[in-house]
Amino acid sequence: MKVRNGPMLDGLGIMVKKDGDEPLFEGAFRVDGDHHHIQTKTSFVSTRHELDPSLPDEEKEYMVVWRDSDIGSGYTEDFDGLMHPELRRSVREDPSCSADGLNFNSMNNPINNFEPMAKREEGFWGSISTRAIFGRQIDTQSGGNSAGVNLTTTIGSSAGCPSTRKVALVGIATDCTYTAAFNSTETARENVIQIINAASAQYEDSFNITLGLQNLTVSDAACPATAAASAPWNVGCSDGVTIQDRLNLFSAWRGERADNNAYWTLLSTCRTDSL
Repeated sequence: MKVRNGPMLDGLGIMVKKDGDEPLFEGAFRVDGDHHHIQTKTSFVSTRHELDPSLPDEEKEYMVVWRDSDIGSGYTEDFDGLMHPELRRSVREDPSCSADGLNFNSMNNPINNFEPMAKREEGFWGSISTRAIFGRQIDTQSGGNSAGVNLTTTIGSSAGCPSTRKVALVGIATDCTYTAAFNSTETARENVIQIINAASAQYEDSFNITLGLQNLTVSDAACPATAAASAPWNVGCSDGVTIQDRLNLFSAWRGERADNNAYWTLLSTCRTDSL
């Protein structure tokens, strides 16, 4: 949607949590190629990066908006008197092509010999962007581009994309550690829905494909002493369960599901060595 004499707006997807005179909602939209995210105070705090500014401590719930282009440049003092990297917009002269946003085509890709881009800190799971979760993974090989072609030559081409809108059904599961990071199971559930909404907007714009959340498994916040047979991947972080172990357990579990999902994703806060 083009606002008269204004910016290009698209990719809107929201989840209404409270209607009325003082509504509350979460979602995402894009303005001139820059993705904006809307979260409630509770959701933002639950997924807050350790270097993100703290929010005003108010009793009433309110909404927070942040952008993918927000990056650290200098420091600023927050409401608690702590110093944090200043958030500012990385200005673009023109809207970016959606394909430019793929990790594979970013300037951070070693294949592209450009100066690295500044980006938001990604050291904490809560601030992982949708592109980091759902984007294409970089596969760098010694021989150069593993695809045999430079994908920048296909930017703007719709060849191979569906001519009519398609729907890809997905399944998401959270383990106990991920759920425990939120103040309630419902908040964790809403966080997952928000992630899917934001990712779906990117898929719709890039591939004409909508993501549909068909299965959502939210584990209890209390980690079991021993994983249940019905969810063998749902166990607390420990050195006894490596990333390979957990992913193998999850793959076997989802393989038993009688669904037609395009893919499944497991969300966890365990670090790599104990994921």
